Amino acid sequence: MKKILAIFILLLISLSSAAAFGDEQPQASMYLWRLINEARVYPLRTIGSLGIDEETARLALGDDAWMLDKGLPPLAWNDALFQAATGHNQDMVVQLYYSSTGLDGSSVSDRIAVEGYDAVAAGELLGLMAFPNYMEPLETAEMVFQYWLMDELSIGYQGDRRIFSQDFTELGCSFNAAVLELGEDIPHNVYVAVIDFACPREPRVFLLGNVFQDVNGDGRWNYGEGRPGVGMSFQGVGSGEAGIMDSGVFGAYQVEISGFYCTVSVLDEQGGPALKRMINGVPLGRENSEFSDFSLQ
Repeated sequence: MKKILAIFILLLISLSSAAAFGDEQPQASMYLWRLINEARVYPLRTIGSLGIDEETARLALGDDAWMLDKGLPPLAWNDALFQAATGHNQDMVVQLYYSSTGLDGSSVSDRIAVEGYDAVAAGELLGLMAFPNYMEPLETAEMVFQYWLMDELSIGYQGDRRIFSQDFTELGCSFNAAVLELGEDIPHNVYVAVIDFACPREPRVFLLGNVFQDVNGDGRWNYGEGRPGVGMSFQGVGSGEAGIMDSGVFGAYQVEISGFYCTVSVLDEQGGPALKRMINGVPLGRENSEFSDFSLQ
């Protein structure tokens, strides 16, 4: 399906006389981050919600079918990867091409290195959708994600997996809008997604997730339930680190773990800890980031 969409977009580009680069869609980018991590951390739940047959997914993954049972660690957000993804996104739209190889011959590894990211592994996902009429960015982002996932879990898939890969620990998501002018005053809205994945040479471990209000009572985060602006405190034991921040878009939060323990608390209106979570840190053997949502009652 992704290949069909790519051909469709390239046809539009070949017919177009001009393209105007639009604004970054930060909510859609953050939504893609959440969807990718849900697929990694809760794979069976995710494929079930999309109607992907479990047996087909297991056959597609082959020797890696264990990922469906055990899941994979979440991918932390990285601003350098976001900048590299955004730059490539803009370059493709302005110069009218669609490839992970830039017109200057640059690879994703080259582009993230320019942003100061020292990687031992890197990869990229591209997505494009076009509509004669306006579609909501979040709705489109979810459609792009579903195509990616179905593609990776299709029997006979020949590409390198990105969502279900053990090679990466961090990502940066860019989701942007552009308008292709096809003549006769007919604009075509185009959404372009670029996800840059990487693993840094110096390992980093994070605790990340979302703060949400469990409106429907199913015990898990759903779109529309995220709570941005909720106060959170982070206290590192053994590293001396401490800090307070507010949850971001969709209630997202992320904190790096470096000490023996890290205590993460969601604060009530009086500034006291309403919910608390403690995890072991890097000196105690932690090697992977952890995904932890906080449900407000």
